[in-house]
Amino acid sequence: MPRRAGPQWAMLHPADARVRGIVDRDTVEVSNSLGRIRAQARLSEDALERVVVVPHGYWRGTGSASGNLLNADRPGKIDKAPVSSDTRVDVAKI
Repeated sequence: MPRRAGPQWAMLHPADARVRGIVDRDTVEVSNSLGRIRAQARLSEDALERVVVVPHGYWRGTGSASGNLLNADRPGKIDKAPVSSDTRVDVAKI
């Protein structure tokens, strides 16, 4: 039997969540000019402040778009590597 991944999640530092009125397990929207995804907030001091962690490879068939939707489809200007590690986003409680 295939394993289910569970809900799409986005990890935030508790201080960042507090300013946005987000508590652990709230549904949030992570967005930028390229798109938006819905995710379950996971609060942890493991995330740096002002950094949002979204797992790579979460597929649309699970009910949510992948965080890849928020990444530009061009390589970085300096190293020509994927830009998925430095994508600017906003997070809001839904």
